[in-house]
Amino acid sequence: MPCNMKKIKISIFIILSLNALTSFFAMPTEYLSIKSFVFEKETYTLNWSVKDKNHYKQEYIRSNDTLINFNKMIIVDVLLTDIDLKSFVSSKMQEIEKKKSSDPVANYQIIENEKTGEFLLDFLLSDGDLYEWNAYRYKKINTNKGNGILLFAYSFRSFEKAELKLDNFFPYLKKNRMDLINTVANYKLPSVAIKD
Repeated sequence: MPCNMKKIKISIFIILSLNALTSFFAMPTEYLSIKSFVFEKETYTLNWSVKDKNHYKQEYIRSNDTLINFNKMIIVDVLLTDIDLKSFVSSKMQEIEKKKSSDPVANYQIIENEKTGEFLLDFLLSDGDLYEWNAYRYKKINTNKGNGILLFAYSFRSFEKAELKLDNFFPYLKKNRMDLINTVANYKLPSVAIKD
């Protein structure tokens, strides 16, 4: 192979590698005009986002967490739709019900706020030596792009090298679950302004 062809191939490889690294470390797109949250006196900043047609999803973590091995996370989803909120929440409940056959700790409880029309679903899941508790708060909203459903979610996990050790997960959950549910339920949600 001519020497200049080798140089061209090496140059193309370097360019592609640099592009891949740039994409990996690129700042996430802020679709919902929400940069960060302060929750339970801790700051969560936008770390990942994705848009798919009328669905926008953003994930927020603390500075000492990573998306792969996070201890705590806040999620904001917006789906532009006119679907009934109760039907939408029921689909998530059905998803958890299906997991019960393979997940020994899978369980959930639904709370409906009759005054606001909101729903709060708290549920527990596991995957081997990883336990995860979630509080999902669902609300109908009006956005600059039309009607939709807002999901505000808080999640914390326990695994081998987590802040909350596996042996302490269930005692912690038993002690703090209701306080966390109330915090999520009463959290002042930010206004959503969608940016495509």
